[in-house]
Amino acid sequence: MASLYLNRQSKQERDELIASLLNTQQGNCFICGQVIDLAVHANSVDIDHIEPISSGGKDSPRNFAATHESCNRTKQEADLRVARVLASFD
Repeated sequence: MASLYLNRQSKQERDELIASLLNTQQGNCFICGQVIDLAVHANSVDIDHIEPISSGGKDSPRNFAATHESCNRTKQEADLRVARVLASFD
């Protein structure tokens, strides 16, 4: 389900949100735990719900995490917390 919150964000607001999330996540992808270097990954960072809206998660920054685009695409519809555990086995 698309995020109404994110859809309303300007590019600057989205960039600020990504910076805030990465600060909280110590600069790492929520799923794989590897560094997200904005100089390299600037156009390939996703923001996703940690707990999907369909499972009762809120559409707010407290329920968002920053991920590599490729990690987020690989997880498909899985909960980000489940995707992180599964990625730890790779």
